[in-house]
Amino acid sequence: MTSRRMLRLMTAFYVVIFFAYLFGPLIVMSITAFNTESYPRAYPFTGLTFHWFSDILNDRDMMLGLQNSVIIGIGVVCVSVPRASFSRSSASRASSPPIAC
Repeated sequence: MTSRRMLRLMTAFYVVIFFAYLFGPLIVMSITAFNTESYPRAYPFTGLTFHWFSDILNDRDMMLGLQNSVIIGIGVVCVSVPRASFSRSSASRASSPPIAC
């Protein structure tokens, strides 16, 4: 086995472990969100339910938190997109050669 092949295998192994660590909890929580138990858990899966979601939609504090998150998200987009556009246009003007008339 060549060192190049070994490097590829090690990199692939690292990427798989990284994404398992990153997405594993999201997958487990997605499964537990639909379980019928009184306390959400992944095993044993006793049935399919949506009552957790109706509880969240009926909770005033959760809806207020969602509203705040959406408002903050829209504000961040409104500030960052024009700033990034301005920075990009400024950088492209500074790196291009001057135009001779």
